[in-house]
Amino acid sequence: MFDKRKRGLSRDQVCVPCAIERETKSTISKIGGLGKPSRQTIENVFSMKFKEKSILCTDKESSYIKFSESLNIEHIQLKDFVSKKHIYHIQTINSFHSRLKDFMRTFNGVSTKHLNNYLIWNSVISENSFRNTESFIIDKVWSQGLQNVGTTLYKDVSSRESIPL
Repeated sequence: MFDKRKRGLSRDQVCVPCAIERETKSTISKIGGLGKPSRQTIENVFSMKFKEKSILCTDKESSYIKFSESLNIEHIQLKDFVSKKHIYHIQTINSFHSRLKDFMRTFNGVSTKHLNNYLIWNSVISENSFRNTESFIIDKVWSQGLQNVGTTLYKDVSSRESIPL
């Protein structure tokens, strides 16, 4: 039986790895699978998103260690309720997670089949919260939708299969 009150990651919950680029505030969030993320899950979501001299700052999840080693990038890992180490912190991503959860609550449940579309929508809102140009946001949604989802005809949306986990 599914227990909504369960904290943390479990096999009953969809894992959505998220990242924020520090300078541009670009966000990445995509369905990774069920439960805790593995190195392969993280690679599937973030493949080709990190530059050569990137610095990955994460919480204590061990799969990030293997991921950063596979890309040969520097990894700052914050452990045991520490959210800051010198200039590195995870407060920005924690804030993003909080805003994402608030955004998703407004829909009273979203099917996993459409979750990536909602994640794109949230990313557009997050990245452009400082702008007030409606046409810019519409253009951004359209371009991200074409990049991340692919070409989808309107009549096919309701009958498409769920995203495999």
